[in-house]
Order: sequence, then structure tokens, then C-alpha cells
Amino acid sequence: MHPDLDRGVRATAPFAAILCLLLAAWPAVAAFDPDVATEANAGHLLISEVQTGGASASDEFVELYNPTDADLPLEGLELVYVTASGSTVTRKASWALGAAPIGPHRHLLITNEAGIYAAIGDLTYASGVAATGGAWALRIQGASTAVDAVGWGAATAWLEGRAVSAPAAGSSAERLPGGPDGSTQDGDDNLVDFVIRALPDPQNAASAPVPPPGGSPTPIPTATPGPSSSAEVSPSATPTPSATPTPAPTATPPPTITSVAEARLLPEGTTVTVRGVALTASDFGDGGGYLADASGGIAVLLTDGAFARATELLVTGELDDRYAQRTIRAAAARVTALGPADEPGAQSIATGDVGEAVEGRLVAISGAVASGITTLSGGRAVDLDDGSGAIRVFVGDATGIDPTTWATGQVVTLDGVVGQRDSSGTGLAGYRVQPRDAADVASVVPTATPTPTPSASATPEPTADPTASPTPSASASIAPLPLVTIAEARDAATNARLRIRGVVTVASGFVEPGSAVVQDGSAAILLRLGDEAGSVARGELIEVAGTRSTKAGMLTLRVAEPPSRLGQQAEPPAVRLATGAAGEAHEARLVTVRGAVTGRASRLAGGGVSFEIDDGSGPLRVAFVAASGLSAAPTTGSWIEVRGALGQDTTRSQPQRGYRVWPRERADVTVVAAVMTSTAGGEASADDGDSGGASGTTPRAATVRPGRTPGAEAAGGPAPHLSGPRAQGIAKASSPSTAATPPSDGPRPTGTALGLMLVGLAGSLAAGVAGWHGGLLDRLRPRPGGGGAAATEAGTAEAELPITRLAVVGAADPERP
Repeated sequence: MHPDLDRGVRATAPFAAILCLLLAAWPAVAAFDPDVATEANAGHLLISEVQTGGASASDEFVELYNPTDADLPLEGLELVYVTASGSTVTRKASWALGAAPIGPHRHLLITNEAGIYAAIGDLTYASGVAATGGAWALRIQGASTAVDAVGWGAATAWLEGRAVSAPAAGSSAERLPGGPDGSTQDGDDNLVDFVIRALPDPQNAASAPVPPPGGSPTPIPTATPGPSSSAEVSPSATPTPSATPTPAPTATPPPTITSVAEARLLPEGTTVTVRGVALTASDFGDGGGYLADASGGIAVLLTDGAFARATELLVTGELDDRYAQRTIRAAAARVTALGPADEPGAQSIATGDVGEAVEGRLVAISGAVASGITTLSGGRAVDLDDGSGAIRVFVGDATGIDPTTWATGQVVTLDGVVGQRDSSGTGLAGYRVQPRDAADVASVVPTATPTPTPSASATPEPTADPTASPTPSASASIAPLPLVTIAEARDAATNARLRIRGVVTVASGFVEPGSAVVQDGSAAILLRLGDEAGSVARGELIEVAGTRSTKAGMLTLRVAEPPSRLGQQAEPPAVRLATGAAGEAHEARLVTVRGAVTGRASRLAGGGVSFEIDDGSGPLRVAFVAASGLSAAPTTGSWIEVRGALGQDTTRSQPQRGYRVWPRERADVTVVAAVMTSTAGGEASADDGDSGGASGTTPRAATVRPGRTPGAEAAGGPAPHLSGPRAQGIAKASSPSTAATPPSDGPRPTGTALGLMLVGLAGSLAAGVAGWHGGLLDRLRPRPGGGGAAATEAGTAEAELPITRLAVVGAADPERP
């Protein structure tokens, strides 16, 4: 090679390599535009599932998925982890030229090399990710935009839309619909596209494709078969073609035409041929166009090519469910236009009856405008209701219809094709009527008209007073409402219609009939469930729509329709608070508080008991409702720790009053420091609570309150007992040098709270000395004829409220001889 030419080749080689990388990766990137939100399934690689920790912080993985029917390349891409603030971007995996692609509907698993998933990972990485917040991004190496990204928790950079809640340890965030349907949903909003799964499902390159490939037609044999063995033996035996040559393949018989109604009932992946009239053009929406015959309608999504409205079509393709909408996916080569055809007439139907039975068909509806205008990707949406239930009307930008002129209460009569976009994953929501052009809108009757008469295509039985604004979506599907965080729902205006997703932390009817609490990573809110909504159970992950309201000072969501149930999910961690810090910022959330029991207990109206605790920062009420199984308050002066939802019961004039913690079960309450009480016989016993109302001698109640000087034993009051020796098993102090104070994760006691701890130290030292003389265990056991519940041995009381032992400075070891 000429030296100058050789130098030129070497000089351009790096640029050629970069060009190759970009060209190789471009098919995976071309379909992604981070600035444009879309409800469509992706045509590029997706991040399908993420786990950020388990039993070990290193039990992490990130899963990639190919949602398409063709190989998607990895060449030139990299997977990066981004810290919550976006300040640090770390490459965790990368693929050079020649890297194998990901096959159709298959996965690739990248895991932490120190975690339990390393054995099944296709690739591993070192060092972990933050469980509280961060993001994964798949991008061209060094690019400033991503092919796909998902952020969780506190993530603020390299995510799509809003972050999904941070998964609890051992849980994962999975892209919907998930499982056997594949992770195909890509609406460019991580909060909407992902749900938390209590049981992660990592899949690697060896896993079966999901969904499994559907049946495909048997390939037609080639017209000229290869030479047979006999032809090779005597190639010139017959100069002319054999008398019985292998015939050219017989003409393929016409495909069996299936009615649309029958096709809709067949399994996904089945190849069908249908014949019908195009109700729309092929590019009517991002889900394609619609075709109908006399039996029903169905969506048709072309991989290439196009068809026109009002054309009779013969379509062969594979059945699929796209956002629960029944769809035939087909190539243009398998679509035959048979000529112009008349469209079928619209079927009149009540707004509340629009559903699966008419999906893909042309319908006529008439109803009052029951919502404001919502702007979506590609169009606007509004709810119409004729009194039978609201239905969403989606008006595409290309239709030439301007729904912004429609006012609430006006009666609109129109024709449209019924579609579905169910983002809840249930397959039962998200129906919508889609007018095609201005001619489909028959009339818009002003509110002032008292009794508008619907047009011929209107619902046969309109409401008696169509000018009255119907109750907004009393039975509407939850899918049309945009999903918001619970924090956003709490900030919304009163009477706003909202859809939220969260885990149930307080079940229906626990506090009062029809009430429950739901929480996500941002906040929590009280649900007020009507009879039609049914009930929800603790630990359920639900999506629910309702109206923002207030009850007894608590922000609520009034719900009049059944929620969508998305499975089970671990509860979010409780926030640790000082007793005096409980307030609006933590309303309805799970909290953990610790303090001394103060004052007298009172009975609740529906059964149960309430009392106050104080860690020195201010009192907070604890409510043992009847459903909790807790029947009596611990003894005054005991230190307890309580976990539960922060409720409120107050008046409009005192919005910052009435906060209380609702523990849900006995395990939510722990006695940290019990109280030594005196029985009628002068013996000491550890009173761990729940002795109220029992027969026998009543224990002397401690009169010590936070902020006052403790009444020592000289004054006749009982001293707090810091978990002395137990009748059933004695544990050694964890550290002889540990201070006799509440554990460090709680608020630091002040005033009388410190006094209580000092008195507790004295009591524990006395108990230790008694232990050396061998008599303490006998004193803690019930004595015949005296003491009653107040003298119950500590081990028995622990069955009601668990007690944790605190180490005491200088305390003697009861097991020492």
C-alpha cells in the first residue's frame, strides 16, 4: 500500500469505528424521544425490572427486555447507574461491536457480583446502588440522552416522568403488565409504568421469551425442490422432464376467513385472517386503525404500509392485546384492499355500557360533559355521562374537533370508535370513544337548554334532566384519570377527581366502617370507601380513583367504585418521630414513636382504649381500637414504643389538633421499660400493661409525668423497671457499659423523662441485688390469693405486649452465682 494511503486509512479508522457504533445502536435509539410522552408500547430495549437490595444490600439486579418481534442490538450501548441527585454517573456494563443482540421478547440480566443473583446474571458489576433513590439508564456510550431509564425513590435525574417508589428490601420494581405478558408498557412515566412486586422475577438470556411466540404459518416449500437422489444416479435417463416430475407447489388455498367476533376470542399469538371495512385509516392513533364486520370490531396495527378509511380489507396477522385492546398485528404485504366500501352504521349505546362488547366498533353516545378537558399525548379527553356512568371521549389532534369549547353540563352527541388503553393492568378499564372528524360530532347543546332532545343517534333513553351536571364519574373507570402520587393528591383542591396507587396499611373497617389508609413512597391518605367500592385488605397494592375531601381534620379520598388490585406489596418503612413532632406532614403515614405512658386512659366509643405517651417533647395520643386486639392501656409510667398509622380526629376550627397513632396489632406495641408496682402483700411485680379491669388488687399507678420531678419510692410511687430478670428465660445485658436510657434511635428524654430513667436505674439495681439472693424470681411469680392481674408474672404479660430488655450500667448479672 502506498505510504500516504496507509497513513490516511489509519487516520480515519477511529472515526469509522465510532460511525459503526452509532449505526449499530441506532435502531434501538431511533424510536425513543425523551421529550415526547407516549402511551404506546416501545420499539426499543427497555429496563424491565430492578431490585435494589434484599437480605444483603448486594442482592441487586437490573433486567433488560426486548418488547419487539425482532432482534435488537446491544452494540455501542452502555448501562449506567446514576445517583439520586444526578451528580455521579457510573458505568456498570457496556457492549462493543460484535456483541450479541437480545432476541424477540427475551431478557438480559445484569447483577451485583456480590449478591445472590450473581449465579444467574448474564453480566455482573461491582459495588452497589442506593436503595433510597437512584436511576438506571441504558444509553449510547457517552450520550446525554437515554434509550430507556428508570428512577426510584429520591431520584431527580435520568428518569422518565416521575420516579417509582423505592422498593423495600427483597422487593422489586417491575414494568407493567409484567409476568407472562412481558414488560411492554412505556408511557414515559416511571411512576405509572412500574409497580412494586413483593416477589421479584429476574429473567436472564436463558429464560423463555415472554410472551411466548405465537403460531406462525408453515413456510411454503420452494417451487423447485433440490435434486433427488435418483436424479443424481441417472441425470440423463430422460432427456425431457420426468413423466411425474415433482409438481410446482399447488396454489395456496384461500385462507380461512374468521369473523371478527370469533377472532377476538382466540389466544394471543394466533394467526387469523379477517375481512371487514376500515372504520379509520391505519394511522388513526398510535395503536393503528380499526376494522369491523357485522360481528364486531378490532384494531389493526401495521408494521409498515398503510390503508385508508372506508376500504374493504382482507387482513392476515397475529392476535395481540395492546394495553388490553384486542389487536391484529400485520405486515402490509398481508393486507389486501378489496375496494371502497360503505361504513357500518353507528350503534347507539348508553355511556355506562361502553365496554368490551363494543370495543373496535362504531357507536353513538349522548351525554353531559362531566369533567374538565385533559390534555394527553396526541389529543384531549373529556368525560361524558348520560346518567348511566361516565365514559371518556378521546379527541385526537388530527380530527379537527375542538373540545375546549365544551362546557361542563353541556350535552354532546357524537359517533366514535371504541378503543381501550388500560394502564391499570387489569384488562377491565380504560375504554374510550374516539370521534374521527368534525362530522362525527352531531350536536353540542348549551347548558341553558332545559330539555335537549338527543339526535337520532343518541342514547334511546336520555336522562330526564340532561342539563343537570351528573355526579362526576360515579361509576367511571379509573384508567382515564392520570395517575398522581399521594403527595400530589393531598395537595389537590377539594373535590378534585384523582387516581392514586399505593399499598394498604390500614384495612377497611379497622378504625371505622368504610375507612382504610393507603400509602406510597411520597405520602399516605385516608380512603372513604362507599358500598360500591367494597373493601381492601392490608398489604394489597391498589389503584383507586376518587374525590379529594376532608373528614374530622384528615384529608381523604372518597371512593365510589371498586379499586384495581395489583397484587401484594410490603409496607413502607415507618418514620420515627418525637411524640411532640407528630403533625400534618406525617398524617396517615406509618410512624414509630416512643415515650412514657402519662395520665388516665379513656374508653373509645367503638370499643378499645386511648391514652397519651410523652418522650419529653410533648404528648401524643395512642388509640387501641377494638380490631387491634389490644384491650387495655399499659401502666402509667411505663415506656412503650408504638408503630402505626398517624390518624386525626378534630374540628375545622382546630385543624392541628387531635393526632393519634393507630397500632394495627399487638406486634405494633412494645414495652421498653415496665413499671415495678406493689401488690397488697407488699411484694414487687413487673406490670407490663393490659391489667386494667382485672380482678384482684389494683396496682398503684405512677404519678410521674414528663416535665415534673419524679415521685421516688420514698413518696410511695412505683419505679420504672428496666426489663429485669424474666420468669421465663433471663437474658444477659447486651453491654455492661451501655447507659440506662432509651435506645439511641428515639428522642432524647428531657425533664421528668430523664428522672424516670434514673428511677429505673435504681429499680434495676435493686432487682439485681434481689437476684443475687435468689428470691427475685419467686417474687415475680403469682402468689396464691393475692395480686390478681397486677401480680401477673412478667413472662405471661409479655404475651400481650412484648418487652425488650435494656442494658443497665453496673447492673448485676442475675445468672452470676
